Amino acid sequence: MSPADGDRPSRQMPGRSSPRWPLFGKYFIVLFGAVVVTLLANGLSEALFGYRDLTASLSRTLGAQAQFAAERIGGFLDGIVGELGWVVQLPWSPGNEQRHRVDVLRLMQLAPAIVDVILIDSAGVEKLHVSRV
Repeated sequence: MSPADGDRPSRQMPGRSSPRWPLFGKYFIVLFGAVVVTLLANGLSEALFGYRDLTASLSRTLGAQAQFAAERIGGFLDGIVGELGWVVQLPWSPGNEQRHRVDVLRLMQLAPAIVDVILIDSAGVEKLHVSRV
């Protein structure tokens, strides 16, 4: 060993097998990690809040559509009930069978959704049955 070699400090510290990282590399890793972690956290929070907003908006839209459909169905049924109301206004009497049949046929022309009409007297006996089928 020459005297010049002994004066120069060694590049490796005793007990270490790898060289030390330069300062730029350490700062780069720390800052890169801080930026990536921040961006990932921001992206995840945006995705979560966006998902919640989307599901809430979809729920409101589906609720409004269901309400609209329920109102249309209710209006349809009210129309049928109104049409049936004038058919059963006349009390059943033995000579009115033909008049009731004509009223039921007229009802079926006005309300195509009605397929069968069965008129029953107060005793529960079937007096008239008219069907499209």
